[in-house]
Amino acid sequence: MCQKTKTVYRSSEQDWQTMIRKSAQIILLILAASALGCTFHIQPVVSEKVFANPPERIAANVLLKVPDDFWEFEYVASYEGREIRYFLGRSAWENIPALFRAMFSSASMADDVGENPKYDWIATLRWGQQNSYVRPFVFGIETNLQVDFVSYDSKKSFSTSAKGKGEAHAYTQSSLQSAGDDGMRELMINLQERILSKEQLFVLEK
Repeated sequence: MCQKTKTVYRSSEQDWQTMIRKSAQIILLILAASALGCTFHIQPVVSEKVFANPPERIAANVLLKVPDDFWEFEYVASYEGREIRYFLGRSAWENIPALFRAMFSSASMADDVGENPKYDWIATLRWGQQNSYVRPFVFGIETNLQVDFVSYDSKKSFSTSAKGKGEAHAYTQSSLQSAGDDGMRELMINLQERILSKEQLFVLEK
């Protein structure tokens, strides 16, 4: 009987340890799931229809140069203790070529041309300072993009920049997505206006 009782005791201890391990695993799974749910992932979307078609394009051939880290650029903000990741680089990459084609006689990506491309200007894109703010019932994001222009002979150069702002009025994925969309849309529109306002600077002496 003693041997039997001892065996039963070991079995109960093993069951208890098994239950503890399973409980610990469940807790870890819950914590992992919670961690995944603490981040919003937003990639702003902009329709090409927002780009204005000027009466006349700027008479210049532009070669677009994009730094390697431009496409991968993310802006990370926090709101109500949760992380918000805006994939700004991917969104801008999808819109910049169409934006430039709407403004200039021709616009090509540097990676898409041969060894001796014909161009008047090189345009290099880079991100400026990004900001976010929180007000009662409002989360806002402000994006900033700069373009540096250098003539083919390096005799002329100038830069211009633009900002875009979007606001979310609800703490939801859809509202934060709309804020990102609005900010990127405003950024593209403002950038186009700023570049078109400098049309005279693109005139080169041949």
